[in-house]
This record gives sequence, C-alpha cells and structure tokens, in this order.
Amino acid sequence: MMKTKIVILLVAIGLWSYSALACSAFFWTGRTMLFGRNLDWYNGEGYIIKNNKGITKYAYSISLTKPASWTSKFGSFTFNQIGKEFPYGGINERGLVVEQLWLHATTYQDNNNATISELEWIQFQLDNFENVNEVIKNSNTLTIKPIKATVHYFIADKTGNSAVIDFIGGKIFINQKNGVSQVLTNTNYLASCSYYQMNLSKLDTASRLSEDRFCQVSENIKKYEPENYQNAFKILSLSAENQKDYKTFWSIVYDLSNLEIHFKTYTHTTVKSLKIKEVDFSANSPIIGSNLNTNQLALQVYTYELNQQELTSSLKAMNISMNAALAANHSFSPSKISLDTTYINTYCTLKIKFILKKNCGNLYYTVAEGEQNFNNRRGVVSNMITVDSTMLYSEAYAVKKGEYGIACFHDVNANKKLDGGLFGIPKEPYTFFKNKKRWFGLPPKYKNVKFLLNGDSHFTITF
Repeated sequence: MMKTKIVILLVAIGLWSYSALACSAFFWTGRTMLFGRNLDWYNGEGYIIKNNKGITKYAYSISLTKPASWTSKFGSFTFNQIGKEFPYGGINERGLVVEQLWLHATTYQDNNNATISELEWIQFQLDNFENVNEVIKNSNTLTIKPIKATVHYFIADKTGNSAVIDFIGGKIFINQKNGVSQVLTNTNYLASCSYYQMNLSKLDTASRLSEDRFCQVSENIKKYEPENYQNAFKILSLSAENQKDYKTFWSIVYDLSNLEIHFKTYTHTTVKSLKIKEVDFSANSPIIGSNLNTNQLALQVYTYELNQQELTSSLKAMNISMNAALAANHSFSPSKISLDTTYINTYCTLKIKFILKKNCGNLYYTVAEGEQNFNNRRGVVSNMITVDSTMLYSEAYAVKKGEYGIACFHDVNANKKLDGGLFGIPKEPYTFFKNKKRWFGLPPKYKNVKFLLNGDSHFTITF
C-alpha cells in the first residue's frame, strides 16, 4: 500500500506541475521574406481587424499604475480573439510583424515605467515602429502587467531582420538575427537552440514537445525552402496539432516583401489573402474586419457589438473575471484611461524565489486553490523553469485571491519526471510551501502548507 501511494504521488506531481501548450512559428529570409505561424489552442473563433493610424490610445488599466499612452503612427491588420486592441499578432503597413507564443516560464521585467498588458504590447509595437531595430531600442520603455498569459514575442521586418524577445527571471533576453531564418516554439530561444544542436542526429518527427517541434520546423524550412506561401503552409502543417479538444485553429503566413497576408483555419481550409497596400488606414476611415472562419475574406464594418461579443465570449471561455462592459468599450475606443477595479479586486501576483542545491535540469511547481484541489493535484497555475542558477525567480500572474498550497520538485536530470527509488521514494529534490514534507515521499497535510493570498505576495522556497 505504501509503495502504491508513493508511486501515485510521483505520477500526480509530474502531471500536476506542467501542461504543454503548442504553437510554432518561423521567419524565412529568402528571395521573399515570409513569416509563418500556427495558433494551437482550445478555441478557433476570431477576427482579422484593421487598425487605423492617427488614433490616440491608452493601455487598459488592470493595476494601480500609470498606463501607457500613445498615438498610432502606422496602420495594421491584427488577428484577434479577445476584441480589438488585444491582438494575438499582426503586421503593420511598413512590414513589421509581431507575434506571441505561450511560454510558461515567462517572468516579465518590472522597470517602473508605464504599464501595458501582454497583448496590448503587440498593438503598441505595430502602432509605433517600422522595424525590428526600433522595437528592440524601445523594449525597456514599458512594464508588462499581464491580464492572463505568459508569452514571448517573435518579431520580423521586410529587411530580413528578426528577433525573439524572452522574459526570464524578470530580465529581458533578445536574440536577434539579420538575414538568417529563425524559428520559435514554446521554449525560450537559447534553450531551444541548445536542444537542437544536441539532437541533430536523432530528431523526433512524431513528438509534440516544444523542443522537438523547434527541431522539426528548423529542418523543414531547410528541406522545403518556403519561397512562396504555399510551401510555408506545408511546413506549418507538418507541425500542426489535431487533438480532440486542442487543434491548430489558425495558420497564418505574412509575406513581408509584398505586404500580403494569407491565412486559413481548421474549419475553413481555403486560403484567404489580403493586400495591405490596397487598404486605407487613415484615422477617419471605417474600422473593418472579417470573421476568420469563412470560405472567403469578407471585410465589413467592425462594430462595437461584434467587438463586445468577441471579448465577452473569450473572457467566459478563459474564466477571466473582468468588467466586461468597460473592457469592451475601452478596446473599441481606447481614447481615455479605463481602470478595471473588478480585475484589481479579484487577482494578485505571486512572486517566488527558489533556492536550489544544484544548477542543472528543470524546476516544476504548481499552485492549487483549497484543500480539495491540493489533495486531488489540481493546480490553477503550473510552471516549468529551466535551471540556470541555484537561485531562480518566478511569478504567477492573475492568481485569484484566496487560500492555496504549493508543491514543487527539481528535475535534476531533465527527464521531465520526478524519479523514484526504492518503494517509489523520490530520489530528486521536492518540497512544499514552508518546506514541509512527510516520511517516504508522502505529501504533507494541507493544513500544514496552506497560505492566504489577499494581495501581491513574495516568498522563498528552499530545497
């Protein structure tokens, strides 16, 4: 019985601590500059929306800080699922592409500047800058306060310049390429490159893990040389997802050289195309958009009602508590400051410092709300961090105020599990909040490790 309980703990903590999300993207620097990306997600609804230049904007306020403000210099088209001004990615009229991919280990920098949410950051770059160098030059002028997502950014321009922007341990890491193709999945860029070099002779073409998809896409862009958008879609299809409740819902190819957008969706596989040069982005021109899930591009006036429907349905699907009416109004017309007290009174940020004995492998942790979830190994926030120091920092964003327990383990050999020895007793370091443990690897009682979150909190866990 003891062995069974411990083995169950080992399996449960591994599943509890990390759930993979899959997206893939690449930038091809050939005769034609092409940027391709798959959106792998649980929901395929969305719009492509035109954003005009000459519009004064404020970031949506979800904290008691000064929001960013600006006037858009360039027009753009963006792909949106949460309403206007909260894009997943897009391209502006000068050929700058900005996209995001999920990254569990992201901890944004806090530089005490004006704040902006993780998706509005994308719109800010498209509104203000012409190329990658300008984005990089201004990369520390804002503080990101995320509404929900921990992401890293992939940017490119029509000169053949690209960059990945990672936020690790509260620091910004920029890996820039000029005239060289670049790939990104859901692992930080340097770790992906290292994995690729170590596994060149044994590529796993069937794996859905982030590092293996990075290798797959890297090899396929060499093999198929996507000099046209058709070949780019082929490369994206080779790393697509098609699970029951999780699929590649959008595939997008930006032609930066010719300022064109090509896209298709899981439910509507006909490729739709749009020529950016033919569009009027002046401030007084109508806001237009098209549902992504149609057989033909159908640009029409994008109304407040459509925006409200898009935003409220997404908030419900992602279980985000927000003043939906205020957010819908602001995202449709962001010309004044809007402070969302519903969000502020619901969520807080949990900052954690981990002190480890060894500088290797991966660190996994998960935060569970209440005794029942803790005992059933159901975490509301789970994270994996690549260990590059014996002192690591992580932040869990948008954690609802309440009572929690935390569990974590150090996967020293990076085999993505907590190794067990005799009777399944853990061989690798593991711990809980307050560093509480029990004999033989059994989890402590919830009452001994619980803590209350009623505002932004910071604590230390020592292995």
